[in-house]
Amino acid sequence: MTKFELVDVKNVIKGDTILIEDKMITVGLVQNKFGNGFLNTKGMRGMVSRILFPKWHSGKIVKYVTQL
Repeated sequence: MTKFELVDVKNVIKGDTILIEDKMITVGLVQNKFGNGFLNTKGMRGMVSRILFPKWHSGKIVKYVTQL
């Protein structure tokens, strides 16, 4: 039920979960401390896949969000 969206690395913020090398990584303060320094050191430029998680209410998905 999880969805993905392509976003520019510059738009990734603390708390977002992204895919890097087929691994889910939650971006934290350390990764974002120097303007996405972690992502830039990993050679990340351009677009990355940000994971969208379902938000449930009364047994139904009401929307997808980037952070739970």
